[in-house]
Amino acid sequence: ILGESIAQAPIAIALLDTDLRYLAWSRQWLVDYGLGDRDLRGLSHYEVFPDVPERWREIHRRCLAGAVERNDADRWVRADGRIEWVRWEIHPWHTAENAIGGLMMFTEVITDRKRTESLVEEQVRHLSALRAIDAAIISGLDLPATLDLLLAHTRAELSVDAAAVFMLPQGSESLVYTAGLGFRTPGIAALRPPQAEAGLPAATPELMAAEGFIGSHALPLIVADRVKGALEVFYRTAPDRSPEWQSF
Repeated sequence: ILGESIAQAPIAIALLDTDLRYLAWSRQWLVDYGLGDRDLRGLSHYEVFPDVPERWREIHRRCLAGAVERNDADRWVRADGRIEWVRWEIHPWHTAENAIGGLMMFTEVITDRKRTESLVEEQVRHLSALRAIDAAIISGLDLPATLDLLLAHTRAELSVDAAAVFMLPQGSESLVYTAGLGFRTPGIAALRPPQAEAGLPAATPELMAAEGFIGSHALPLIVADRVKGALEVFYRTAPDRSPEWQSF
């Protein structure tokens, strides 16, 4: 009866003995762990999952000694490299004589929920950054202080290694480096990209190599339909250039 109840459970559940051999499991357990219709009865948990890391083996030992372990959001890398988030709980079950008979494992894949939460948190951070930049502009801070704030937030929110602002002096056809953050060498200050290229990467191959950058992304700074400068970000490891990243 217990085995059938576990099999019908809507979440992933497994009942194991003290040798961690399967006694019962839910259909969702098979689904979540890609086990198909495999019959697990009598198999060791470590036979089914031979790559169980030592961290998990230690958790199992503690639970077999009477501990209850749980985690509401644990990072899990599948065999194919996909990253999932799992909520889990493991505790001992007891026989009629009150001896520990084995372990009960409960797990729930919460990757979609975690992704939604992360997206909401990211949007809140972005809005806070934009409010801080707006406040700096409205408060009348001098240009260097405003640009420093802009670059600090840009670098943090876009997860890039460096950022620079180029301004277009009145009557000039070349952009002039005005402010930067995250550079290891002074080479960025010597760049003079043409106005026509505002919004295109301005860095030279020499600068990219000297800084260890693998890429950059630029866009024009426009006021009243006129290019007034450019903002360029640089990265040594590729960021997640999602639509949200591009929009921000």
